Amino acid sequence: MTRPIMVVVAGPAGSGKTTLFPVTAFGIDAFSIDARCAQLQGSYTAISKATRSAVAQECEAFVLRHIAEGRSFAVETTLRTLVSVGQASSARKQGS
Repeated sequence: MTRPIMVVVAGPAGSGKTTLFPVTAFGIDAFSIDARCAQLQGSYTAISKATRSAVAQECEAFVLRHIAEGRSFAVETTLRTLVSVGQASSARKQGS
């Protein structure tokens, strides 16, 4: 069985993460908070705090599910909180 991988594209807001390193380009399951917010609101601009919060919870569930199932995935983050660091630690313990 192939060892799962966790790809984290990280950087400040507006730094070009989506343009330069789109998470969908890695050939594994991917979650982009910005893309999901735009899907829900119809635009990448003026995303409400409520939408961003709800989508952040969706992303966290996506990550935790993939770690628990031992599946590879890619996510994009600004690393504003330590959530991604904790997720990376959990993934490492699971063998990702």
